[in-house]
Amino acid sequence: MVKKIIYSLFVITIYSCSVFDGHNNYGKNCCDESTYHIIDTTTIYVQTDNISSNIIALKFYKEGRVVLLYNLSHKDKAEGKYCINKRQCRMKIFYKHPQGNFWSRKELTIRGDTILSHTLPSAQGRGSYDKYVKKARYIR
Repeated sequence: MVKKIIYSLFVITIYSCSVFDGHNNYGKNCCDESTYHIIDTTTIYVQTDNISSNIIALKFYKEGRVVLLYNLSHKDKAEGKYCINKRQCRMKIFYKHPQGNFWSRKELTIRGDTILSHTLPSAQGRGSYDKYVKKARYIR
């Protein structure tokens, strides 16, 4: 009887993790022709409301890859995925941290050359808002 209960709890836990995991839906239908009319993959978007002396920027690549750069260094970065098209604008960034790695989910609002990012609340933080503005051409 105890084995059945433990097995049932295990199956329910595995099922709920696979069904309710929001990280698996950044796939095939995220990038289409409208994506590259909305964002520019040849430039960087620099954070404007940054209070530190570090320059923080987003660099979008084709096929749904995004990199968060610190001081425009490719050594200090966090990588992730984006899903931007006519139906949705969002991204997730994977942070490596000594106390544990985690995904940060962000909802995006894009208006011309400006990206407004809303970091969704999670166990790692209560959420925040950031503003990024498109800068001069940057290809790397």
